[in-house]
Amino acid sequence: MGDKRVYARKTIRGSGSIADASGESWVPVTILDISQGGVGFHGRSNLIVGHVRMIRFTLPTDPPLEATATVRIAYCAPHPHLGGFRVGAEFKKLDSEKLEAIIHLVDHH
Repeated sequence: MGDKRVYARKTIRGSGSIADASGESWVPVTILDISQGGVGFHGRSNLIVGHVRMIRFTLPTDPPLEATATVRIAYCAPHPHLGGFRVGAEFKKLDSEKLEAIIHLVDHH
């Protein structure tokens, strides 16, 4: 089938949190990778593909940049090693400053 990923991604390890679409009830997640198209993370919850959520995370830039984005859950599968779930989320709303920082991070490291 090939790889469906449109954008190059950068592996990062960081803490983040995810909430429902209105930004209520934040729960912690671990950020695994990022691209200009979205973010991959590990969490305890089985999230429904197609649902919209809010996510917060810190970009490992200098200085670190806090980002909050609206995402659509693209996939969610049990994580084979960590338990919980490996989730891929597509950015739906992300401010241009954060998007530029992500593009720079992925392209220059």
